[in-house]
Amino acid sequence: MVTDAEIRAANPESTQRVDILAFVDAHDISFLSLDTLYYLAPDRKGEKVYALLRDALKDTGKVGIASVVLHNKQPLAALIPVGLALALNTLCWADEVRDFSEFKFSDEDTQKSGRHAEGTRHGQASDR
Repeated sequence: MVTDAEIRAANPESTQRVDILAFVDAHDISFLSLDTLYYLAPDRKGEKVYALLRDALKDTGKVGIASVVLHNKQPLAALIPVGLALALNTLCWADEVRDFSEFKFSDEDTQKSGRHAEGTRHGQASDR
């Protein structure tokens, strides 16, 4: 039997902290793993640190991988510089993202997709 104390200990305590665990190249984060977006604002005394972190992420092309407690859950999140703001995007775990190989695509769909992509590339080149 599980005691009340064990249940309380298993629930993460909500704080207003974002704990950065690592820094990774921005292109290493698949947009398919992004879940819920939040914008972060600095607290009263944190404007300088906020701007320093935002600018360092922007200048290096890095994203912070962070742990945060939201609604008694503790997801991993990506800390991403967006203009003058920092965005916190919760991340899906790998088993929460369906692999597209589960779906059946016809050869015709594949060919249409290839022609569309080729047309898009030519359209972008002519727009320059």
